[in-house]
Amino acid sequence: MPGRAGLQERRGRARELPRLSGAGPRNVGMADPARSAPRNRRHVRPAAIERARLRLEPGGALERAPRLDESAFSLYQGDRLADVALKSIGRQLARLFWHEAGARLGVNPEHVHDMRVATRRLRTALRVFAAAIPRETRQEWRQELRWIGRALGSVRDCDVELDRVRRMAADAPEPERAALFVFTSLLEIKRARKRVTLLERLDSPRFSRFRRHAQPWIELRRVTPDTRAARAPAYIAGPRVVAVWDRRMLEACDEAKRKTTAENVHALRIAIKGARYAVEYFVELEGPGARRRAKHLGRLQNMLGARQDAAVLLRHMRRYARTIPSRDGELSLGARIAIRKISRAARVRKSEWREVLELGSGAERA
Repeated sequence: MPGRAGLQERRGRARELPRLSGAGPRNVGMADPARSAPRNRRHVRPAAIERARLRLEPGGALERAPRLDESAFSLYQGDRLADVALKSIGRQLARLFWHEAGARLGVNPEHVHDMRVATRRLRTALRVFAAAIPRETRQEWRQELRWIGRALGSVRDCDVELDRVRRMAADAPEPERAALFVFTSLLEIKRARKRVTLLERLDSPRFSRFRRHAQPWIELRRVTPDTRAARAPAYIAGPRVVAVWDRRMLEACDEAKRKTTAENVHALRIAIKGARYAVEYFVELEGPGARRRAKHLGRLQNMLGARQDAAVLLRHMRRYARTIPSRDGELSLGARIAIRKISRAARVRKSEWREVLELGSGAERA
């Protein structure tokens, strides 16, 4: 029989379990932390560890946090181009700062991804809505978004590579697995350094100043230029703006078709991304057809993006292979096997390339 002191201690710890979304001790579904804690670490409070784990694990409190309310940024048929610009930029700025806390914590890599996507959409918006945004604002924000976007991109690239390498290592034979494990350790060290840079930038006065300047846009209080282009009805200006980005995508598609190089394929992916974002800015006004087209463009962008990510990983893997000592033949063999697999994953398949070229033909007919 347990002593009275031990029983009271366990009851006290049980009372500390958080009531997350109505969850009690009966449906938490976790082992008793008091029993699993090592005897020589009695000073550690198991309930505190349990509370943190419940919040951080997939499906925990952080994952069940309320979603960002974007209803204030909804478009209406009577909106002008300036109104669409204000709401589109306000929406992306709100998303950027909404995911900042998760990116700082570093548990779920999707928060860094969402912040990076927001910076990319904002940089495209500065070009799409150039007629409705003051020139000084565009020039200043272009620099700030590039500055924070590079830090986010460096961490995100490491997350993407780590995810792919870990999945490869799970099913790899022993020589390849050993090489991938060493490479994973190098990536984790690199990611830790990149996260330090990211956190330093998020803590900097420069980022705080950017947040202050963004607040009026998020609150939809920013006054846009009163020009003829800015006053144009969005349902008229929108198709014209999208047509400009369609032509750019078509030109990139023709160039990639004429000469299929890594640089041209990368430029085509960027052009598809720009066309997709331009469509999405006006999708609430254009209807289901525009929404389907945006999804199609997004799928092609993701496909080319996956090939680009594999190409970057291939370059890093080859650089790592060159550092393996010549006397370590087994590790070198494992690295060569991994390089061959990644090289195949980096190639754009004929069926995928044909779909991209058909997209260009469709844009030309439109």
